[in-house]
Parts: sequence; C-alpha cells; structure tokens
Amino acid sequence: MHSEIREGPSIQRIRFSPPRTGGDGKLCSILLALVFAVSRVIYFALGVRPDTIPIGTYLQYIDPALLREHLWQSLFYLREQPPGFNLYLGLVLKTATHPEAVFFIVHLLMGLALAFSLMAVMMRLGVANWLAFLLAALFTSSPITVLYENWVFYEYPVMVSLTVAAWAMGRYIRAVKFRDALFFFVSLTVVASVRGVYHLSWFLLLASLLIWVTRNHWKRGLWAAAVPTLLIVAFYAKNYVVFGDMIPGQVYKKMNYAFMVQQQAPPEALERLKREGRISRILEIPEFETKTCLYAEFVRQPAPTGILLLDMPQKTTGADNWNSAWTSKVADFYYRDAQVVARECPGLLWKQVRANLRTYLLPATDVYPFDQTQSANSLRPFLSWYERITAGELFVDPDPDSDTEPIAWLNVFLFPACLAGGLVLAVRGFLRSGDWTGERHARCATILFLLFNIAYDSAVTILFSPGDHNRYREEVAPLYVILLGLLVNASWVRLRAWRGTLEASGRPSSVS
Repeated sequence: MHSEIREGPSIQRIRFSPPRTGGDGKLCSILLALVFAVSRVIYFALGVRPDTIPIGTYLQYIDPALLREHLWQSLFYLREQPPGFNLYLGLVLKTATHPEAVFFIVHLLMGLALAFSLMAVMMRLGVANWLAFLLAALFTSSPITVLYENWVFYEYPVMVSLTVAAWAMGRYIRAVKFRDALFFFVSLTVVASVRGVYHLSWFLLLASLLIWVTRNHWKRGLWAAAVPTLLIVAFYAKNYVVFGDMIPGQVYKKMNYAFMVQQQAPPEALERLKREGRISRILEIPEFETKTCLYAEFVRQPAPTGILLLDMPQKTTGADNWNSAWTSKVADFYYRDAQVVARECPGLLWKQVRANLRTYLLPATDVYPFDQTQSANSLRPFLSWYERITAGELFVDPDPDSDTEPIAWLNVFLFPACLAGGLVLAVRGFLRSGDWTGERHARCATILFLLFNIAYDSAVTILFSPGDHNRYREEVAPLYVILLGLLVNASWVRLRAWRGTLEASGRPSSVS
C-alpha cells in the first residue's frame, strides 16, 4: 500500500492512495510468469504428474464407463453432486486420446489464472507490488499448491474460481463493466457446479450483495447474473422434480452425521444399544471403504429403474457407487442408528467438532491421498520441511514414537491473525469519514468477500464433516494469503509511520 507521510511538529498523517500498478505491475507480472514456468519445469523433472486415479475410485465421481458411454443420462440422474466436475471429466474422457495430457494442460492454465488473479487482488487492495508478487509467487509455486494442481479433484477449481471471483468483483465495483460482472458470476457458478456445499443460497447471497453494492447500475448486474443463475436453479429444480428434494448431498449429509457419531461414541454404549435391539451393527462397518457386500445384510436392494447410474451398487472399477438408489437407502439406515446413539450419548457431535478444529489447522497435504501418490512421494522432503515449520519443529527433531498429531502452532496463530486483521481493515473502511468512492467500495466489499467465504467454508466443513478439514481449508487458502498480504502491508506502513514520528521528534530510530 502506498502512503504519503507529512511531517508536522507533533503529528504525522498517513494518507492511503490507490495502488499504482503501471511499470512495476508489468514487471511483477513478467517475473511471476517466469517463476511459475520455472517452478513447473522443476516439478515436472522431479516426477510430479496428474493424479487420475480418483476418476475410477472416488465416491463423488460417476463410473468412468458411464461417463464415456452414458454421460448425459448419468448427469441428469446425478443426485448427490452438482454436475460440473463430472461433466468436465466426461467430456475429457469421451473426446481425448490422452486424458492425462488434457488434465495437465487445463490445470496448468488454472494455475496461471490463480497466480495472476491472486497478485492482482492484493495490488488492487493496496498491498505493495513487491509484497503482492512475493506472496503470489511463493504460494503458487509451493509444493502444496502444485500437488493440488495435479490432483484431478474439485478442490483446485474451487480454489482458483474463488480467487478469480474476488478479482472480478473488485474490478466490477470500480469500473462497472459488464464483462467483469460476468466473470464474477461465472466464477461463482463454477464453484457451485463442482462443490455441493456451495449451494444455491450461497450463490444468491453473494449475487445479491454485489448487485446491491452497485445498485446504481443494477440492471447491468442482473443481466450478467441471469444465465449463471438460471443454470444453477435448473439443477436444483431438476433435483426436486426427479427426486423430490432440491438440495444435493443427502447421502453425504446422513453418512457424515453417522460417522461423526461413530467416531466419538463409547464402544460400551454401542454394545449395550445393540444388545437391547435399538441399533444394528451397521455402525461397526469402517467408514469410506468398499463394503457393498456388507450392506446386503441390512438393506435390500431396490427394484431396478433402468437407469444404470441408479441401479449399479458398484462401479465397473469395483468401488462403491454412492450415486445409486441403494446407497440412498443405506444412508437412511446409518442415519437412523446414529440418531439413536446421539440421543443416548449427548454431546458426541460437539466432541467431534472440537477434534475437527485441530484437523483444520494441519498442513494441507497431511491428508489422503498425499500419503501415497507418486507426486507426493517425490516431493516428500519439501513437504516434511513445510510440515515441521507449521508445527514449530524446524529446529527440533519430532518425537518418532509419538502417536499424536503435532499441533500446527504456526496456523494456530496465523489464521486468526489474518481474519482479525481483515475484519479490522473492513470495519475501518466502513467507518472512515469521507465520500464513498468506487475504490473504497471495492476495497471493503472485496475484504468482506474474503472473510465471508473463509467463514462459510470453515463453518460448513468443521460442523458437518467427520474429516479432511485441512483439505477443505485449501479451497480458501488463497483468500488467507490475500489477508496475510494486507496484514503485513498494514504493519509495514505503521512501522514506517512510527519511524517518521521518531525522526520528527528528534529521537533516534533503529528501524531502517
């Protein structure tokens, strides 16, 4: 953030001005492109490759055979997930001779979009150009980001789209150009179409806020939002007509609830409830394993519908098909037993939420599948170094005999500091006297966009998911980086002001 210091006999005034991103900005863009290119060449030489194994095994994905042969029918009857990422997978599998090469190129382009939008957002918020470049370069070339970039999963598209949305939002509020509003709404649509927790209410809230902030040009905002909104509403309306409920992810919601109860329930309580005949043994089945054969004891398969996606209990790869009608009934069975246990043992969910908070703070690669992929193994020395920094163990050897996860002390202090600093800057922007210029509107609205999405992602996943919270956190990691840039920049400006005050008063300063 640029500042102008005016010295007086007893007071200094710091006037913040919009960032100047002319020649310096172009130089930073060139350097960022070079850092990105060189880092990807190095990572490729180290053996980092796109991880396509999830396509055949992950619960969230349609059977790859159905993606190739029955794509449109399967997308229409897809109930548990928004269709966006499966559509992307299906189009690549149907049309590409070498799908891995296509995934590699597409995700590389997403990485470029992430790098430049991340730096641009920080510069437009007033972060010094050199600091914006440094943070963007470090984040987008870090081994953690590169592993997510090469993981064929929806985390990286969500991460990129949220950052691009923040960039487009600020541009639209400043200049009110239709294309910027369209970029914003398309970015939100990508997020909502690939990640079920960012559902219709999330989209409509952010769309309404942007249109309200730019209400003098509300028609332009509505036109930009029209098609993206219709696409999302069409999916929810289809779900209601075909399945009788609008919200996707009913199976995941019930299974997650059951697993949260299962992980905290005392074994003796489960045994007693089973002896009394109040619950079955279904909660004994380990979570997220291939166990279709085990479900047959508890739930009878429904009559065939003629729709392969709904009738296949297992995929052709051998993995469970969580989009089948049978899995929906299994989830109901899990949910019923879990409710009995939760009523019998109050407080189980809150115990799991407390455990989730600790998981949320872990390094983003301390989660499946990064304990076994080829790319992660090739980068293991770098990841171990990062994890030791996060845990405060850089100069201390960790205890190899310890069974407990180390506490990520760096994240314990860093994340709250970023959130608190962002909130203070937003509140000060609203309370500061003077005219509400487009620049001031854009700055406050963008910071609130960052804070809201971090809070939303964190709350939804910590409260309602039994695990992988550090993976979910990576979706909003670029937003944390932007807040960190604002915090460091504001601290630097204050430090310079303090130095100027000391010099004006004639006292020596050790700050250079």
